Amino acid sequence: QAFGFKPCGVSQVCVFRHVTMRRGGFWEPHTASHDFCEENYRFTPYVAELLNCVSSLPIAVLGAWAWTHSPRRFWVAPRFVLCWLAFVFVGLGSVAFHATLLRWAQALDEVPMVLANKMFI
Repeated sequence: QAFGFKPCGVSQVCVFRHVTMRRGGFWEPHTASHDFCEENYRFTPYVAELLNCVSSLPIAVLGAWAWTHSPRRFWVAPRFVLCWLAFVFVGLGSVAFHATLLRWAQALDEVPMVLANKMFI
């Protein structure tokens, strides 16, 4: 029980003492065709995959940062603006998908990735 952790059942390695496990979450039932390896609703009943969700935020933030910090002459060229906005939409779509695990959010996650790849090619 070192560092505030306690052993759990077979399906879990460990949890904090103050985190209570719930069976259901706010966004259930999930309609997405993918569910990643992170345990759903581990930290909060309102975000299905919190760590995947939080790790997607820097993609959107860095896309917006790169757009605002690029030289002014690139602000008028649509190809540069669309490239930076692609990162913003990929990050925000990924946040929506990992937060909800719903089909419409999965589309917001995958479609911008495909379009961004087409744009960069």
